[in-house]
Amino acid sequence: MKNILLFFLIALLMDGVFSESVSVTEGDSVTLHTDLTEIQKNDVIQWRFKTTLIAQFNTVNTKISTYDLPNVRFKDRVELNLQTGSLTITNITNKHAGDYEVSNLNTLKRSFIVSVVSADAVKPVSVLEGDSVTLRTGLTDIHDVIQWRFGQQKSLIAEIDRTAGIFNTFRRRLWLDNQTGSLTITNTRTTDDGLYEVEISSSRYTIHHTQSFSVTVSGESINVILNIFR
Repeated sequence: MKNILLFFLIALLMDGVFSESVSVTEGDSVTLHTDLTEIQKNDVIQWRFKTTLIAQFNTVNTKISTYDLPNVRFKDRVELNLQTGSLTITNITNKHAGDYEVSNLNTLKRSFIVSVVSADAVKPVSVLEGDSVTLRTGLTDIHDVIQWRFGQQKSLIAEIDRTAGIFNTFRRRLWLDNQTGSLTITNTRTTDDGLYEVEISSSRYTIHHTQSFSVTVSGESINVILNIFR
């Protein structure tokens, strides 16, 4: 009986039944990874949405084709990576929520369940000078790599890389949650005004998300923008 159950589970995995769940905020973009480092010659990558073909890359003639559904536009929203075959959907809407599957002529078969959250669910936060503010990733557990950057120069200020065993913050008054990847700035100052970006990556997908924070310092409103790339 145990052998039959094990065989059944292996068959399900090989058939790609188990799907990766991905949650995206409306208006953001998401990249679904194939896990390929390079597409082989004479191969064809196909992406389907609810069993309907929406994108295809043929390496023989290097032709990329994208297709719209009757009620869902994909042509001007999807991009295919010519090296890996990964699919990026930009400016996503709730019409793009559903099941996605990628396959090729060989053994590749992956599936994703994409859900789209209303942008109204993202709320700003405020803090007074000297207090602390936490920029939250929305994760309950870190996947592979997370990097926080600050300013127009995109200077690296904190990072976690679980595969390499890296956990660093490069400035004082910063605290990084090693479970969720959220960044806390303590004893806030006017110099903390600026652009904050966090890139969160897993082997299966990357989400690009923008969230705005309004930080109040000395009674004045200072905008701190948080960009999240998962």
